[in-house]
Amino acid sequence: MSPMQTEVLNAGSVLMIAPDASTVSSNESAPRNRPARRPRPTRELRPMQAIRILVVDDHPILRQGLEALLAGEPDMEVIGQASDGRQAIREAGRLHPDVVLMDISMPHMNGIDATREISATLP
Repeated sequence: MSPMQTEVLNAGSVLMIAPDASTVSSNESAPRNRPARRPRPTRELRPMQAIRILVVDDHPILRQGLEALLAGEPDMEVIGQASDGRQAIREAGRLHPDVVLMDISMPHMNGIDATREISATLP
């Protein structure tokens, strides 16, 4: 038997069975070994900026499909595309994306080598 078992009853009520086999309903306070939580300080909400994405793949139809899929996300923006690792390095240096969505197997330079180069040059 676990230290505290919980059962969900009808209408969303919760029944907790404490280690000493006593029961505590959801309207009573449960035995606790930790101090009560302090309320979290409220923070002023600021507008969220879109995540800037560079899509890299040697298949144009896949790049276009990913861009179309991501276009439906309000917090994401495709800022560029590249068709191989060398072009990805140039575009990443020019555009400074937040995320690079990189294919691994591409002509001229594979995605692994391109990712190493981008990671080394852009913080």
